[in-house]
Amino acid sequence: MPARNSPPSSSCRRDYPPRPDEVRRRIQYSLDHNTRSLDLRCMGLTSLPKEIFDLVELEQIFLRENSLSTISAEIGRLRNLKCLHLHSNVLTHLPDELGDLHALEVLNLPENRLNQLPESMGNLRQLQHLDLSFNNIGCLPVTFRELDCLQTLVLEGNDELGLPPELSSRNAKQILAFYFSGEGS
Repeated sequence: MPARNSPPSSSCRRDYPPRPDEVRRRIQYSLDHNTRSLDLRCMGLTSLPKEIFDLVELEQIFLRENSLSTISAEIGRLRNLKCLHLHSNVLTHLPDELGDLHALEVLNLPENRLNQLPESMGNLRQLQHLDLSFNNIGCLPVTFRELDCLQTLVLEGNDELGLPPELSSRNAKQILAFYFSGEGS
């Protein structure tokens, strides 16, 4: 088995101390002002506060550089979400409800511990950019054929992943940038 590619040396750290007061303050501000963006980078989160899922007008959320191992199924309530940034966490699983985010255009999941993706990701018909680099993904769901708007797909560092047959010629022609370094069969 080949050695797993390492993420770039500028890799994010995940050992930020928890900042629950700051997290509560930012969420409350977003609730009070009906903001469209929420930045919870580097907050030492191990799970998402349930109040986040009341921010139904959110279009963008930054959750990178935390210690999230899972995302609640409640994520599906954020129907207006266009950009979801989850770089550099410890995610091992994504909920099926991720596929309920029909407005999602950008999904960044590099440097996690994902080994599979939910079939429901094929429901993300507006998705234009998907970064799955430096995970442990062995195969893509067949439903990836449904991602007609996908323009950028980053799969670098998933060493067990072979060239995905899930990318039919129909949507492969629309992908403007494709980064792949897997060596699987």
